[in-house]
Amino acid sequence: LWRERLHRCVQFFLEAQEAYADELLGVETEKPMRLQLSMGDALLHVEGRADRVEALSSGERRFVDYKSGK
Repeated sequence: LWRERLHRCVQFFLEAQEAYADELLGVETEKPMRLQLSMGDALLHVEGRADRVEALSSGERRFVDYKSGK
Protein backbone atom coordinates (compact mmCIF):
# COMPACT_ATOMS: atom_id res chain seq x y z
CA LEU A 1 0.00 0.00 0.00
CA TRP A 2 2.77 2.48 0.90
CA ARG A 3 4.59 1.76 -2.37
CA GLU A 4 1.50 2.71 -4.38
CA ARG A 5 1.15 5.96 -2.43
CA LEU A 6 4.83 6.75 -2.83
CA HIS A 7 4.63 6.05 -6.56
CA ARG A 8 1.62 8.40 -6.94
CA CYS A 9 3.40 11.15 -4.98
CA VAL A 10 6.57 10.86 -7.03
CA GLN A 11 4.58 10.82 -10.27
CA PHE A 12 2.65 13.94 -9.22
CA PHE A 13 5.88 15.74 -8.31
CA LEU A 14 7.58 14.86 -11.61
CA GLU A 15 4.56 15.91 -13.68
CA ALA A 16 4.32 19.23 -11.82
CA GLN A 17 8.03 19.89 -12.35
CA GLU A 18 7.73 19.18 -16.05
CA ALA A 19 4.60 21.35 -16.40
CA TYR A 20 6.38 24.56 -15.42
CA ALA A 21 9.99 23.75 -16.33
CA ASP A 22 10.06 26.59 -18.90
CA GLU A 23 9.15 29.12 -16.17
CA LEU A 24 11.89 28.03 -13.78
CA LEU A 25 15.11 30.05 -13.83
CA GLY A 26 16.71 28.79 -10.63
CA VAL A 27 16.21 27.05 -7.31
CA GLU A 28 17.52 27.66 -3.80
CA THR A 29 17.04 25.16 -0.98
CA GLU A 30 16.96 25.54 2.79
CA LYS A 31 16.80 29.31 2.28
CA PRO A 32 16.75 31.31 5.54
CA MET A 33 14.25 34.16 5.40
CA ARG A 34 13.48 37.25 7.44
CA LEU A 35 10.45 39.45 6.81
CA GLN A 36 9.24 42.64 8.40
CA LEU A 37 5.53 43.32 7.99
CA SER A 38 3.76 46.45 9.11
CA MET A 39 0.39 45.95 10.75
CA GLY A 40 -1.03 49.40 11.40
CA ASP A 41 1.33 51.03 13.90
CA ALA A 42 3.01 47.73 14.78
CA LEU A 43 5.81 45.83 13.05
CA LEU A 44 5.77 42.06 12.85
CA HIS A 45 9.12 40.28 12.44
CA VAL A 46 8.95 36.80 10.94
CA GLU A 47 11.90 34.43 10.53
CA GLY A 48 12.00 30.96 9.02
CA ARG A 49 13.51 28.67 6.45
CA ALA A 50 11.96 27.77 3.09
CA ASP A 51 12.58 24.22 1.89
CA ARG A 52 12.71 25.45 -1.70
CA VAL A 53 12.53 28.86 -3.38
CA GLU A 54 12.04 28.87 -7.14
CA ALA A 55 12.91 31.90 -9.28
CA LEU A 56 10.38 32.22 -12.12
CA SER A 57 10.80 33.91 -15.50
CA SER A 58 8.02 36.38 -14.52
CA GLY A 59 10.27 37.76 -11.77
CA GLU A 60 8.15 36.12 -9.07
CA ARG A 61 9.33 33.64 -6.46
CA ARG A 62 7.53 30.42 -5.60
CA PHE A 63 7.99 29.15 -2.04
CA VAL A 64 7.66 25.41 -1.41
CA ASP A 65 7.41 23.80 2.02
CA TYR A 66 7.68 20.03 2.00
CA LYS A 67 6.04 18.18 4.88
CA SER A 68 7.87 15.20 6.31
CA GLY A 69 5.33 14.25 8.95
CA LYS A 70 7.80 14.95 11.76
